[in-house]
Amino acid sequence: MNLQFFFGYHVLEEDIPPDFIKAFKDCDVYIIELVGADQYVDELNKLSNGEIDPNSIKIYRDPATFMKKLLELIYKSGKKIIAIDLPGWHLVAQKAPKLFRQTKKILFKGYPFEILIDKWKRLFSIIAISQMLREAYMLNRLDEELRSLMNDPRFSKKERIKILMYLGAFHTGFYQVLKERFPESIFRKFSVMPFVYSYNAEVLRRIYFGKEIDNELASKSLLEMLLFSSIFGLAEKLEQIFIPSMSLKDSYSFHLLIRKLVEKFSYEEIKEFFDEVGKLIRKGEEIENIYPFVLQSFLNKLESKGIKDENFEKFYEIYKNLTSN
Repeated sequence: MNLQFFFGYHVLEEDIPPDFIKAFKDCDVYIIELVGADQYVDELNKLSNGEIDPNSIKIYRDPATFMKKLLELIYKSGKKIIAIDLPGWHLVAQKAPKLFRQTKKILFKGYPFEILIDKWKRLFSIIAISQMLREAYMLNRLDEELRSLMNDPRFSKKERIKILMYLGAFHTGFYQVLKERFPESIFRKFSVMPFVYSYNAEVLRRIYFGKEIDNELASKSLLEMLLFSSIFGLAEKLEQIFIPSMSLKDSYSFHLLIRKLVEKFSYEEIKEFFDEVGKLIRKGEEIENIYPFVLQSFLNKLESKGIKDENFEKFYEIYKNLTSN
């Protein structure tokens, strides 16, 4: 067996690196990471055999997604497709969207900053635990699937079955467990090297690996998520956010841009920013008005710090695209 992992963002079509496409063409088995994918396995294998076309599988409808590109790769590829992720009915799977919505509720409640920091750490601890439970389920399912592959007559004459999986970059702990089990036959690559995690992912990963989260890191995670929420709250289409002409064409470049700007701010500066936003919230300002306020205020603060580099220009272009209607 040869098990290869790719780690990266998996939202947009552009998130798929050329190396992954090459590895996909060379593999025998592809493991799909997608909660609820178990209900699509039969269809995905029919797609792989060319019995149906990609438009027949309604996993995602957005025409510019990672999944759309993946379905195109699977089509007539002859690869065996397996799913090890949580089924949609699983309690952890059902709670995940609620936890994501909770991040936005906490951000826009107008809490005093010290309380906000505390609530943020607690919420991220719950999210990290839910991901640990998800990975434990996936490991058990992988064991079952590997045993099944060994008994599959399709691969009986194969010296090594080449298995490929693309995972969100958070899940390197999943790889580490398997690395201990199969030290000579497991490999990994990142979609981009060096790969820099967002502050939000960094907080989750520190909790996952049993490390402390200080207030400085938590505050940067909060500001990062406030900017994300404001941008996506205003966006009517992805073209307003991802600007290929400014090297913002994939999820990684977008997240890296926000991180590079957020890292310029200290805990005290972020606290001051949230105090300003909190005042508007407590006055009852509509959230649709808070989004542009957040982005404009952030730009103003960058200017006041003398930051008008290429990252500022990229962020300004996003702001302009979102507010020019």
